[in-house]
Amino acid sequence: LLTQAFTQLFLLSILSPRLNETYLAAITIATTLVLIPYLLSSLYAVKTAYALRKSESPHHLVVALLGTLYSIYVIYAVGIRYLILSVLFYGVGSLLYLKAKREQQKQPKHWEWAVIILLLSASAVIITLMVSGRITP
Repeated sequence: LLTQAFTQLFLLSILSPRLNETYLAAITIATTLVLIPYLLSSLYAVKTAYALRKSESPHHLVVALLGTLYSIYVIYAVGIRYLILSVLFYGVGSLLYLKAKREQQKQPKHWEWAVIILLLSASAVIITLMVSGRITP
């Protein structure tokens, strides 16, 4: 019932030009958030297919390379604006990740700390640039 209510709300928001712009921006940001994991997955597929190239068909490597090229192109096509905004979402997500690790009484690995620090640093820089007016969301 709740899902249907939100679906109807979003469909009705398309009728208003102002809400339509917000809706399209939300869809674009959500799509952009998927692109980085897609790129990382395709790069891992290249690594795996390359390691198995002698025992497996070269078809897997070709498909993985095409997936990587496609994901790079789509990230380029989306543009830097939405990619920058997605870094903010990943920064917030990294804080939630730390909270979940703490609740599980586990510590993040060293490489996870490095990624979290990188995301939070980039988020701080982006927020500073947005507040100063050098970039607009």
